[in-house]
Amino acid sequence: MKLRLVLPALFALSLHAQDTKLAAATPPVAAPAAETKPAPAVPANVDTKPAPVAPPAKTDAKPATPVPAPVKPATAPAKPVIAPAKPATPVPVPAKPTPPPAKPAAPPATTAPAATKPAPPKPVAIFPDKALEAAVRKQVFAKRDNQEVITAEDVATVSIIEGKKAGIKDLTGLEKCKSLASLTLPENQITNLAPIKGLERLQFLDVSNNQISDITPLAACKALQYIELTGNKVMDVSALGGIQALTSLYLANNQIKDATPLFKLPKVWTLYLEGNQVTDIAGIGGMKWLSMLSLKSNGVKDISPLEPLTELQFLFLENNQITDLSPLYRMWKKDNDGPREWAPYCQIFIDGNAIDDTSKNFVDEMKKAGARITP
Repeated sequence: MKLRLVLPALFALSLHAQDTKLAAATPPVAAPAAETKPAPAVPANVDTKPAPVAPPAKTDAKPATPVPAPVKPATAPAKPVIAPAKPATPVPVPAKPTPPPAKPAAPPATTAPAATKPAPPKPVAIFPDKALEAAVRKQVFAKRDNQEVITAEDVATVSIIEGKKAGIKDLTGLEKCKSLASLTLPENQITNLAPIKGLERLQFLDVSNNQISDITPLAACKALQYIELTGNKVMDVSALGGIQALTSLYLANNQIKDATPLFKLPKVWTLYLEGNQVTDIAGIGGMKWLSMLSLKSNGVKDISPLEPLTELQFLFLENNQITDLSPLYRMWKKDNDGPREWAPYCQIFIDGNAIDDTSKNFVDEMKKAGARITP
């Protein structure tokens, strides 16, 4: 009976030892191994006698009850080692521009009295002579019917000024009339022409019957075509010799002795020199366009310089010192016997001269041929 109990125990102890060796040799696994119970011993058949074995050695101690060895818990799988990530390289943030320093605050404005606008300048009168201003006012339409001051701006475009017997003495202010083309101021008391010196557009000038002696300022008026200076005190006409545009020149009743400078004006077709002190007309033959010539009441003796002037329509020779009309007869007969372009139409005035008898015969012959001669 005791043998039956001991064998199974030894068998179980042997199995347990083997299991322990296996467990030690086997590496740990993720999950804990289940506890292995020893298989139950199969009881031997009562009737079968076991083979004789050597009797175990006697021992005073009872066989220890097999205690199963504690199973070590399975080691948890190691966590993967994750290397710490390198910190990202910081991206530099663009620096904000430094704002400009704030302007110092303006001091509080003090209330100043409102600035008073300066009064516009008063218009300046340019005509000291009120009679002349009145004549000009007629051409300034905006101020024709009032008494507002005439200014330089008002007359900048005035082209015509007329003032006969207006009592005008001073022409100051006319220099502002840059567009003036025609100036008619007869029978006044004008003595000085200086203000019109710079009028480059002036073409027509009538200052007859005034008190003018110096006509030098007219030399700068190159556009002049018509000049009426009758009834003044002019002595020197050399200022007119360079005005090549002249076509009509009236210089009667002045104090002219030398008219030679005028004989260089080729375009003049009307020349009035009556009532002067001219004695010599040498050179007048160059004025080929002359159609009207007045030498009345001078001191002319020799009229031979007139022979080339075959365009004459009116010839005034009264009250001179002419005795010989033969030059006039020759120029008349030449045309009358030829083209007859001048002889039949010319009117000749010779009254007031001491004509000799030969010249009287010429006059009679000319009259019979149709010439108009007085007397």
